[in-house]
Formats: sequence, structure tokens, C-alpha cells
Amino acid sequence: PQINSVTYDSNSSLVYLVGVSGLFGVYNRTSNVTEDLRATDTDNWIGTTNIRDVTHDSNNKLVYLVGNSGVFGVYNRTSNVTEDLNVPNDWVRFNDLYDAVYDSNNKLVYLVGSSGIFGDYNKTSNIKEDLRATDTGDWIGTTSISGVTYDSNSNLVYLVGGNLFGVYNRTSNITENLNE
Repeated sequence: PQINSVTYDSNSSLVYLVGVSGLFGVYNRTSNVTEDLRATDTDNWIGTTNIRDVTHDSNNKLVYLVGNSGVFGVYNRTSNVTEDLNVPNDWVRFNDLYDAVYDSNNKLVYLVGSSGIFGDYNKTSNIKEDLRATDTGDWIGTTSISGVTYDSNSNLVYLVGGNLFGVYNRTSNITENLNE
């Protein structure tokens, strides 16, 4: 099956893999073995959905997954369970999620996707915050955001998609257009 994304857990020397048809696994560099983690999805909420990205929270030994049809969940290596983090009818539930990044300073996961989806997930409060209104003048609109990265030194989040290039400043709570 096609692999869409990987993330590396440097503490455990593990490489997490995600892809089409619900592909989810982990490669152990030490043992040179790849393990299928699809059975850890206890309620089969991922099923055969395309998983597009994976990001790692090294502080809590958690792996976050995003994908089509609003797939958003977390794999806990300690309990060996992948949990659905969506609730019925929340703002990301029926949109494709393309990318995620973990912000270790603020302990947040930033999510981006189709139709201008942009927000964060707070593990402590278990709440997803919709950040779409932070783009003054609605310059993102419904443009799909395909990539996100976090600058831990400056506490900034960069977004890309099509001709879109912007930066979210958590302190000011504003997403600025960097194409201007």
C-alpha cells in the first residue's frame, strides 16, 4: 500500500508510517521489524480511510493521525490503543485533514485541511479550537491548506496550500498573509 507520511520517535528509535486504506504501522530500527498497528483502532473508526499525515508528541509518547473525512486520532504506545478524537458534528468532522504538527511549547497539535480548515487541538482540555477567523480579511477563505510546520524558537505556525503562504502568531492570535 501507498505510504503518505512518516514521523520519527527519536526516544524509542521508532518510525511511524501512515497511508492509504487505513495503513498505520511502526518500524523499529533496533529490531528491524515493521508492526501493523491497524488493530489498535478498537472501534474501527479509521477503517479504510486514507490517512494523510502523522506527527509525534515525544513528551507524552503519543502519535497523532489525520486523514480524509475528518479522521483525527491519537495512538498511545503505552496502552497500544488508537483513539478517535472527533466528536459528532464538530467543525472538522466531515472535512479532509491534510497535515498536522505538534507544538511542544504550547502542547498543541495544529491541524490543516480542505476548505481552509485550520485549528488546534489541546490535549489537556481535549478541545479543538477553530482558528479560521484569525486570518484578518478572510484571505484564506476556502483555500485548502496542505502543509503546516511549527517554529518553536519564534512560537509561529507556517501554513501553505496552492498559492497560499501564511504565518499564525499565537500571541497576537492573527494569521498573516506572507504572499503580500
